[in-house]
Amino acid sequence: MKESRLKNWFALTLVALLFLSACVAPNSQTPTPSVIAPTLESTLPTVTEEIVPTATEVVPADIQADIILWTPVDGNGSLAQDLNGKLNAYASEQNLTFLQVDQLSPVQLGGMTRVVVSLASADETYTLAQSAANVPVISVLGSAGTALPNLYPMSAITATPDQAAFLAGYALALVTPEYRVGVISQAGTALGQQYSGGFITGARFYCGLCRSRFAPVMYYPLAVEVTDPASQADWQTAADTLLTNAISGVFVQPEISSPELISYLASKGVRLVGVEGQNGLETQADWVGVLSSSVSADVVNAVNTIIGGGEISSLGEGVDLTLVDENLMSAGKQILFERIRQQMLDGLVKTLP
Repeated sequence: MKESRLKNWFALTLVALLFLSACVAPNSQTPTPSVIAPTLESTLPTVTEEIVPTATEVVPADIQADIILWTPVDGNGSLAQDLNGKLNAYASEQNLTFLQVDQLSPVQLGGMTRVVVSLASADETYTLAQSAANVPVISVLGSAGTALPNLYPMSAITATPDQAAFLAGYALALVTPEYRVGVISQAGTALGQQYSGGFITGARFYCGLCRSRFAPVMYYPLAVEVTDPASQADWQTAADTLLTNAISGVFVQPEISSPELISYLASKGVRLVGVEGQNGLETQADWVGVLSSSVSADVVNAVNTIIGGGEISSLGEGVDLTLVDENLMSAGKQILFERIRQQMLDGLVKTLP
């Protein structure tokens, strides 16, 4: 009996244990809830890299010309125009090509270029000459830096009064029959002496003794002086002295010149040589020419020397005879005048007695 109860208890215990085991989860740990992170959609714009093509360097074409005139747009317009005309005329005479440009770089100077004339600044011209060592360059505005074998700077030397008077005397003797020429200068001044001395030397340089062959037979040139340029009686007396001695070519010192004096001489049929800026220069008269700055003439001479293979030791700015009346001075006489002018500027001719 007792054994039967024990078996029943054991069986009930076993059933209870089975029942309890069925109620308990196989894993007693508390489950950790899983968190699902939301997927964020990017709203940033897509950056597209723009590929910029590399610019191709534009290389200026060679300038095909024997003579190049470089005249920047901000340079001396009147001088540029004068140089253009004279260099163009020279190139035509020599069967050469000529071109004026406002911009110029060394890479443009091809094998055809024989000389460059530059109105650019001294620094710009120096840089060009330095980078194009095989091309002769004339610098009108002077020099910058050390000397270069292919750079020819103008020294901007102005003519002295005796040089201007010398050329006036030479020109008038060259075109006046019987060498009957004279000068009117200011009395009692060193400047007046320079003008009268230079004029006499210039005239005699051409004609020597300058003795006329027909009456009145005299030795020329003659020099007269004016004490008071403002006095009509004074300057008219001087002018009449020349006219009385058959003078037909006169040079008046610029400082004492006046429209009245020039008009009086013009009314007597006298030939004149003037100086740039002279008072009375606008008066109608038989002007052989006007002495003025010789930049353009000197440049053309230098170009001619370079192209001819000659040597240029210096290039100075002096004086030239411009506005020449070819009816009074023929082309042949102009050539002779130019030869003497250049010799004078080179210091080979003495301008005072």
